[in-house]
Amino acid sequence: MCIRDRSNLVHALKACGSGDSKTRQAAEQELKNYALQPEYPMNLLALLASHDSHPVEIVLRAAIELKLWTDREWRKENEFELRNWPFIGDFKAGLISALMSIPEKAAWQLIVAIQNVAKVDFPFEWPELLPELLGALDLNNPYRTALALKAILALVARYEYSARSDPLYMEIIYVADQSHEVLLKNVTELVGALSNSGPDKVHLALLKRFLKVFYCVVYQDLPEKFEQNLETWMSLLVSSLKLPGSQGDDPVTEAQHFKVKGEALRCILLFATKYKSDVMDHIVDFSNQIWDIVTRAGEEPKYCLLYTSDAADDLLCVDLGGRRIIKKK
Repeated sequence: MCIRDRSNLVHALKACGSGDSKTRQAAEQELKNYALQPEYPMNLLALLASHDSHPVEIVLRAAIELKLWTDREWRKENEFELRNWPFIGDFKAGLISALMSIPEKAAWQLIVAIQNVAKVDFPFEWPELLPELLGALDLNNPYRTALALKAILALVARYEYSARSDPLYMEIIYVADQSHEVLLKNVTELVGALSNSGPDKVHLALLKRFLKVFYCVVYQDLPEKFEQNLETWMSLLVSSLKLPGSQGDDPVTEAQHFKVKGEALRCILLFATKYKSDVMDHIVDFSNQIWDIVTRAGEEPKYCLLYTSDAADDLLCVDLGGRRIIKKK
């Protein structure tokens, strides 16, 4: 069955949300038939590229279908078929292009799709991925930057929990070499802007994600470029702890400010425990800043410091690598 008219695909996607079970089941079967065609994922990408012409629900459904297709098809055991798929290059390029333009509701589905492909192909079969994501980091375009950071985090998050191996180590070095200059530039600009102009929830949210990427990249080992610029990175972490707080009543800005400090603390705890000999000159400064936060938190009844083994990444919690500061309601 060939999708000669994409309106048929749009109709099937729309019918998948029908309240009538028979209509919904028929549409789901139609999509399964479409999924057997080599051009099916490209048709989904084309639909996403023209997302302005379709309701958000259709765009979201198309993104979900694309995520499910990559999860089902992009596997090591299918590698021979994938390498011979005529659309493989266009598909990868289309994923990144679509991510940077579709509505936020659908963006996360594409990030997972990118992650599914990257598990098999990154970095050797998809060397363009990281440079393209890094190239999208532009503080003048916070939306694109936030999406690119989420996608980068989806790539590097596993460095924190994966067992060390030679292939993983080589990937980390590759990522570190590619990303260091861009990460350092953007974190420096964000810390400078927030120090001079005061809290801004958009910039705070971006800085939090940049620090998350930094933490993951240096978690298993200290790559050479990061080691060579260690003094600058430590200064940026301390400056992040010193960022002025919100003077208003905006709870979102306050929460983002709180979480930036939490991410900076998490990075400091990593270096103080894993790379202690490299940061001995900063221990006193770290201790002073952490003590200042703890003492001020004690004066504020809305903060407390708890031990926990749970990860915390909700709005009002910050994971500190085993220690979690929780903002009470």
